[in-house]
Amino acid sequence: MWCGVVSNCPIQEGDMVTVGCYAQYDWLSQLLQYNPIVSLNASLQFDGLPETLDGPRIPIVPPPATTPPKSEHLMTSYNYNYTTVKVGDKIDITCTVNFTFDRSTAYSGRNKYADNPLNYTCRIQEYVNCE
Repeated sequence: MWCGVVSNCPIQEGDMVTVGCYAQYDWLSQLLQYNPIVSLNASLQFDGLPETLDGPRIPIVPPPATTPPKSEHLMTSYNYNYTTVKVGDKIDITCTVNFTFDRSTAYSGRNKYADNPLNYTCRIQEYVNCE
């Protein structure tokens, strides 16, 4: 997972400041790609900004292959419009990737799977250092 300021310098007063967030994950091993244990939903967004939501996505089980499945990707961005942006201002925003699991698709009734969510955050705390 990566997050950060993606705007080019120089940032000047009143400029849009764009922040971005990216996550890549693998959800199937090569040997389990044809019989996944549970379904997975993945989403990514800047906290408190529903318009930045990428997801939820349900990865598709790929057809049989001799190579491992490809990684999944999530990406989002947000434009800050600071009307008084100046050198030394701090950009402070958090991006979260969420994974939820659906055990109803478990292939064996003998096993029990927790359906607790998994998430990871990336926080941008950068000072505007362009003139």
